Order: sequence, then structure tokens, then C-alpha cells
Amino acid sequence: VTQHFTNIFVAERLGTANGLSCEWYLYNILSDATIGIFISWLLLRLISHLLADTALEYNSGDYGQNKDNSWRFKKFILQLVWWNLIVIITKIICIIFCYHTFVYFQIALGFFFKPLSYNPKLKLVIVMIGCPVLFNLMQFWLIDNIIKRKENIQSESDRSLYEESCIVEN
Repeated sequence: VTQHFTNIFVAERLGTANGLSCEWYLYNILSDATIGIFISWLLLRLISHLLADTALEYNSGDYGQNKDNSWRFKKFILQLVWWNLIVIITKIICIIFCYHTFVYFQIALGFFFKPLSYNPKLKLVIVMIGCPVLFNLMQFWLIDNIIKRKENIQSESDRSLYEESCIVEN
């Protein structure tokens, strides 16, 4: 949600003056779904490492267990806050990247949108619906795999069984 509203805001602010709002919106989505995922992963690893031996120990996706096997709301909220911070930092980095490289993206995108110049409504549907659905699905799947709880696998035999079950599932 944070990224979506930021993408709309950036597209409006930077694209309205020159009539390139669609291009800015698309470029923001593409940067979120590519370099943004990598930056988020790096930041998550950094936070996990920095908090590993503190009272705030951060294990993404692990909310602890109460005696009644329910998850701990406080740990969940803390991880949610950390993740939103990661998303905001990632978005700032992506906006700076997009701002400095938009000219190159605009040239590449010109080739793609040239056949659609006769139909601006089709271009709008592709940019506002088609690409976001495709890239958001990919992004949600990748982020889910990054932030979900990782099971600790102790022995070599357990590790091989785990790897075999992953292969069977895929």
C-alpha cells in the first residue's frame, strides 16, 4: 500500500509537467519489482544481523509461541513496523534511482509505446492495470518468500529431507 500511493504521488509530481505520468508510474513499479526487492532483501538481512544479539532479536516471520500456541501480537507489530521502515527506505532509494535514470527508461519505453500512440486509453490500461498486476504478483510472491519464517535445519539428514520436500512441492 505504501509503495502504491508513493508511485501515484511520484508519477503525479514528476510526470504531470511534461505529460509523462504513465511512464513515471510504470518506471516506479518496475523499479519496485526489480531493484526494490533486492534492496529490501539487503535491508532485511542487515536489520536481522544488527538485532541478532539484542533484546529486539529479529527473526522475520517468527512471532514466537505463547502457551496456547497463538502468535505474539507484539512481535508481529514490531516486525510490521520494521518491514514498513524497510519499504520506505527502499522506495526512497528507488525514487532517487528512477529520477537519475528516467531519460534512459523513456528512450526504451518509447519503442514499446510507439505502436500505442494512436490509442492512449489502451496505453493507460496497460500501464495502470496490466503491468501493475503482473509485477505486483511477482513482487508479492518474491517478498513472501523473503520474509516468511525460515525453519532451522540442524542435521545433514534433516537438511536433505527438507531439500527433497522442497523439490517435490515445486
